[in-house]
Amino acid sequence: PARAALLPTLIRPRQLIEANATMSGLGVIATMLSAVLGGYLATHYAPTVAFRLDATTFIFSAALLFCIRLPQRGTHAIPAGEAGTWRALREGFVYVASHRRVAELLLVAVLVWSTGAVVRSTIPAVVRDAYGLHSYFAITVFQALLGAGMLSGALVLTLFGDALRSEVAITLSLTGIGVAMGLLAGSVWLPATASVAMGLGGTAIVLAGVGATGVMASYQALMQRIVPDRVRGRVFGVTDLCTMAGLLAATGALGIPAWPNIDRWVGVLLVAVAVTILAAGLTTWLVRRRRSSLSVAIGFWRGLTDFYCRWWFRLRRDGICTIPREGPVLVVANHTCSVDPLLLIAASTRPYISFLIAREFHGLPISGRLTRMVECIPVRRDGRDSAGTRAALRHLQAGKALGIFLEGRIPAPDEEVPPRPGAAMLALHSDATVIPAHISGTRYHPGVAWSFFRRHRARVRFGKPIDLSGYDAHRRDRASVEAVSRLMMAAIRELAPPT
Repeated sequence: PARAALLPTLIRPRQLIEANATMSGLGVIATMLSAVLGGYLATHYAPTVAFRLDATTFIFSAALLFCIRLPQRGTHAIPAGEAGTWRALREGFVYVASHRRVAELLLVAVLVWSTGAVVRSTIPAVVRDAYGLHSYFAITVFQALLGAGMLSGALVLTLFGDALRSEVAITLSLTGIGVAMGLLAGSVWLPATASVAMGLGGTAIVLAGVGATGVMASYQALMQRIVPDRVRGRVFGVTDLCTMAGLLAATGALGIPAWPNIDRWVGVLLVAVAVTILAAGLTTWLVRRRRSSLSVAIGFWRGLTDFYCRWWFRLRRDGICTIPREGPVLVVANHTCSVDPLLLIAASTRPYISFLIAREFHGLPISGRLTRMVECIPVRRDGRDSAGTRAALRHLQAGKALGIFLEGRIPAPDEEVPPRPGAAMLALHSDATVIPAHISGTRYHPGVAWSFFRRHRARVRFGKPIDLSGYDAHRRDRASVEAVSRLMMAAIRELAPPT
């Protein structure tokens, strides 16, 4: 608990997923190797050899505690009234009970650890009865496959980093575990040869390990983000206490009572685990849907956009997002490549931003459907499109967000392009808040599609709202439009990172 609570103070927030996955992976490596070593010792030596070696590791761990450098007296003093194990434990439970999201994450953690204990307890019976392998070593090899899956999951999470939102990762991981448990039950019940059953079961165990790491690293990262420093240690103490209680309860329920012919019910137990985990995955999705204001289609598209931009384009937002959550907003930005609209959407906290796009792109089969979904407005490239302008004004008057790239096209590097007047006209004739945004770190290519496949190190920075109070909204003269256009471009360029 102390290690998990301390982690957010040592690393950057965007590194939490990788750090939790790495720690899980290192622990899994030790567990996987020890399982194989334990099986080998149990097969070739007296049982006391393995127990003595195991006891030695505990003695070694205890000795390492004396090597920890304690802080000087008074530097980390506990505030008065907060000392005491029972008081701290009670405060942890009170905090969990009063914060719904933390309580939900705790339930997910208990569920995964409990069902994981059931799976590990059933592996010996599956290997012996369904696969026809009767050695201790064979049993521990299949248990080590669970560790191999968890290690693979740690590597996958390290690869994705924070590109995959933790809430989504929990739903996907729970679904994956449920499917894996269904495959494992199928290896017990399906009429197949022993080799086919072993292949199916081994694959299922590895997939279950991948999903388990995804859930554990994700709920830990979420807790580390939302629980404040002052109670984080207590909350993680409560989490470990509850997960270990669930693990012991599940293991004890299967191992302590004298269940007659319990091994014959292994398939039923695995099906029950699969149904339970799948139901939990569905529940997490329904909870996220209930808290979202987006439709299913737009929510899926927004999640996919966030993942695509943060992972493939390595998108980072410098600073906070200044776009208001509600009300009409005009986002003006520089244009660097064809993926710029996706970058602005992924970097913003607004559900989505609509854009003015070329009319020919609006009618394409796939991209056209997406642009219509987020209410993009088709316009003519020559800039003489009064119908498009009126549609953009109606869009802003309806309290929605609209994005415009001032250059009107993608300029080549070091090319100076004067701003188009469309954004200034919309700003002067609407009550929209004007937010400047600067995009950098992308790689220029003259082709439209190629930028979607190239890797970038995209950075987006939003600025303060542009003050247009000194301009008369009813004036339509060319001088006012040009002045506002120059003001917008200057605000965008002020956001550029230093070179």
